[in-house]
Amino acid sequence: ELELSSDQFYFFHLEYWADPLLPERTDQEMITFPRRIRFLWSGPAGEMQPVPYTELYHSFDEVYGYPITLRGINDPAPCDSQNTVSITGLLEGDNGTIIDGSIGYNYNEDLTCDWMLEATGNVRFTIFANFFDVVGTTNCGGDRLEFYVAAGNALRLLGSVCGYHPEGTALVHAVSRSLVIRFVTDSATEAEGFNITWKVTDQAITLASDPVVSGRII
Repeated sequence: ELELSSDQFYFFHLEYWADPLLPERTDQEMITFPRRIRFLWSGPAGEMQPVPYTELYHSFDEVYGYPITLRGINDPAPCDSQNTVSITGLLEGDNGTIIDGSIGYNYNEDLTCDWMLEATGNVRFTIFANFFDVVGTTNCGGDRLEFYVAAGNALRLLGSVCGYHPEGTALVHAVSRSLVIRFVTDSATEAEGFNITWKVTDQAITLASDPVVSGRII
């Protein structure tokens, strides 16, 4: 722990091996593995709080390319915003789990991640929350989990879910051949994310009587 003066500039040398959350790395491939350092300052009640990254600026143009704009990254391994994850050939009785990224991290900003569940014929898809904490906004206009079903060659939005939902909450059920789950985040604030389970049953079998979102496509 070191107290610094606000009217001085300091050079920091980072000793990466000291990161307690990462194993010791000696192989050449992992030399540039990202490490973390935390700067703390005194909060309103005297408690120590992390310094927001937006407060870290450098005023010297000629030193290592500064000033630069910093972008906060919560999750080092988020869901894939570039490619749709497709799970095809599903049959009645199949099930699986989808998570937003890494366990133990808040999700990242500005994500658009898609998962497509596709069965061999019309079935009922039911999605349950194992854990669900997505920033709540009016009409889920900010961060949200969207659910779509196929309507010909297009997708029809069934609805969106955000906020906190306890374990076991039925988020959606829909009768269709395919279900698309889309996770969208903005650049405002982030939360812990979600871990959900999907289940495939005969379209006549209802696993949840009152889901947050429901729909039917024939």
